[in-house]
Amino acid sequence: MQKIGFSSLAPAYVKPWLHKTQADHLTLNERGAQKIGRRAAVDQHFENGSGKVRLGDTLWLADGEGGQNFAKGAEVEVTRTEGTKLYVKAVSARR
Repeated sequence: MQKIGFSSLAPAYVKPWLHKTQADHLTLNERGAQKIGRRAAVDQHFENGSGKVRLGDTLWLADGEGGQNFAKGAEVEVTRTEGTKLYVKAVSARR
């Protein structure tokens, strides 16, 4: 009797929780989208609009938006991603 009661009531409790969890994590499987807006430090100076940035503990290939060049140590912001390449821009004034 308990098994029948549990199996009939459990879906009613689990479904709303599952739906809410999925809605809270819209970029869960879109790792590139998770990086947009984050700040990174330039690890290798940009030449011809391309260089490397350190985001967290990982070194990423990056292009400056509009072909911008950045010096090593500059702080940049990720604007978009394309595969494993990040596109960055200069960090705007403090908010």
